[in-house]
Amino acid sequence: MIKRLSRLIFCALLVCALSFSAIGCGNTGSGDDNPPDPPVEKLTDHVSLKILPDTDKLVHSPNPRVVENSYRYGPSMILDEEGTLHMWTSSPGRFKTQWDWIRYRSSDNGGTSWSDETIALTPTPGTDDAWSVCDPGAVKIGEYYYIGYTSCYNVYGRDNNVFVARSKNVYGPFNEKWNGQGWSTSEAQPVVYFDEAATDTPKSDAFGAGEPTFVVKDGVIYMYYTWDNNAAGEEGDNSVRVATAPADDENWPAKLEYRGVAFERGDGEAEDSGDVAYLEAYDRFIFVNVSRRYMDNCRIAVRQSADGITWDEEVSYTSTNFTKYAHNGGLSKRSDGHIRKGDPVYFAYAHAENSNATVVNWATRICKVTFKVSEKVETDRGITRLQKVPSQATTTGSAPQSVFVSDPYVRIRMGKPAHQLRIKLLDNNMETRVLSASEIANIEFYGYDTSIVDISESGLVTAKKTGMTHVYMKYGGDDRLSDNFIVYVGEGAFTEAIGSNAAGLDALTDSDVDTVYNTQANGEKWMGLQTADGKNAPLKGVHLYSQIEAGFYPATFKVQVRSAGGEWTDTEKWSYHFLSEPSTSTAIVPVTIVFDETISANGVRIVGAGATETTAIGLSGMEAFADEDEISVTSVRAMRSEIRLHIGDTSQLKLYVRYRFQFQYEIYFREQGVTYGNYDTSVISVGENGLVTAKAKGETTITADWNGTQIPVRVIVD
Repeated sequence: MIKRLSRLIFCALLVCALSFSAIGCGNTGSGDDNPPDPPVEKLTDHVSLKILPDTDKLVHSPNPRVVENSYRYGPSMILDEEGTLHMWTSSPGRFKTQWDWIRYRSSDNGGTSWSDETIALTPTPGTDDAWSVCDPGAVKIGEYYYIGYTSCYNVYGRDNNVFVARSKNVYGPFNEKWNGQGWSTSEAQPVVYFDEAATDTPKSDAFGAGEPTFVVKDGVIYMYYTWDNNAAGEEGDNSVRVATAPADDENWPAKLEYRGVAFERGDGEAEDSGDVAYLEAYDRFIFVNVSRRYMDNCRIAVRQSADGITWDEEVSYTSTNFTKYAHNGGLSKRSDGHIRKGDPVYFAYAHAENSNATVVNWATRICKVTFKVSEKVETDRGITRLQKVPSQATTTGSAPQSVFVSDPYVRIRMGKPAHQLRIKLLDNNMETRVLSASEIANIEFYGYDTSIVDISESGLVTAKKTGMTHVYMKYGGDDRLSDNFIVYVGEGAFTEAIGSNAAGLDALTDSDVDTVYNTQANGEKWMGLQTADGKNAPLKGVHLYSQIEAGFYPATFKVQVRSAGGEWTDTEKWSYHFLSEPSTSTAIVPVTIVFDETISANGVRIVGAGATETTAIGLSGMEAFADEDEISVTSVRAMRSEIRLHIGDTSQLKLYVRYRFQFQYEIYFREQGVTYGNYDTSVISVGENGLVTAKAKGETTITADWNGTQIPVRVIVD
């Protein structure tokens, strides 16, 4: 009893210290910026979890209508005062342009049945989370629900960062996102940056930072996230880290303070992401996750902490009444991350049919669990395993899940006919259809710059001046059926149209949204180019946009131009601009090709160059330009404008380059044209690829240079 009381007094004092110190650090990186906390008295007993028998229920089963990519993983759950379970999961997004969306559903009977799904959170095109949003972690602070999530800058899904979005509605949409200084509907920036370099090539193999989960206690937000810099086949840091911030500050992401590594994951156990909760009955924080993910002997692991900062080394395990091949689980908890005494507690997780993790048709299940404490760490042997998941779909019906624009990047030119938006409805059968003109009339378009474009009730977009604007829309006045996209208006330098070899240049007609540059029955499609007086156009290069709903780029391809006589010839001398080389795995990347010299041509096309890839390939758009200045950069910024380190620490300096057509790339390698200089070599060293190492106490500024654009980064070594 005396030990218990002394620990409670110590924890109360520590929380007061946390509340005082969690200010002013700004967005956190690797976080070796603060001295360690004093040691905390270790818990003298151990918490363990038990899955109650006969409580397993199916939440999601792979839909037989979907051949691949039918999944709901990484569930985050809130139990409200009425006993309703609210669940957010990672799920398939807009084909190829956005890998994952976060979906929402609820259950008022403990997971026996669920509401129709809706889309809670999607990427914001043209910003730092444009590729994907996944791994949700939900919490309520004040009047807002917040979702922490994972996203990345590169097309390989690596070097991830942690982001946060918010909404006053539990179902969303979570359109307000942290932008580095406040909350915005048109810009997203990380709250935790992954600032390590795991490989020596621009294609990193490191997962990075992500998979956040939250607890609010005594006015302090505890945010936990995974940190994984493991390169392929190499050992590295694979940990769960913690940062804190004051809960009474609306802009709390700016006050996040890195508190250290909570614990290391690994030891050959293939540990997964997890969920943190505060267990009020036993006065401790717990972390629950799947160990041996995707394996037939997978199990649930439970860790504990007295103060949420320092975690015990001992881990308890359970596998009785658990399925095989499980991964990415989450606990139900109150909106502040607490589990109150007497609360029903649920554990939900995804699982595969076998150990092949590359086949992403995953089921999602939920079961009821209980906790207890004992003097010894408990581990059961998993005598009882659940049977194979039923094959029927669990989310069915014609109720709409989402209404969205096929391509979130709409490109039009001045002087061209109005562009008809192609808008689709996705229902709970996971089937899509194109909305009719009368249905589009039920959509409200708002929040866009009316000086750049005009959008009619029927979805016709008319260019008014060059520029870029975000557009927001919702269907039938329902916030849950909403989307956002970008419209970019370029100069009308050419008359551009889709033609074919059979028809010839005179038969060219203005392209519309349904036309793609691929092999059709009437011949190979291509882009025709003419100047205003009908002559061949001067051609310096092309922007390529992959076909959203068709195949990927071939492994190799050729760029061909068409002469006045109709002959097609290969262009011999051209280069990729900015390392955006297309491949079978990067179909969603816009690619810019620059010719060494200006070419006179009246047509351009892309043709596969491999032995079996000689036909023209699918593209949704191809912008030709006469001047290399059209490849304009709209902004260049550093990942962090200030880096704080201790002697011996390292941090990867990175630049983010955003282009006129609103795609952003992460760069820091010398071969990408980045150099570093003008810093005090007695304080730090900087590798040729931007890895900063602290050598001595002091302050200095690094000048990162990319193609003549210089970005200063302040470094402070304590």
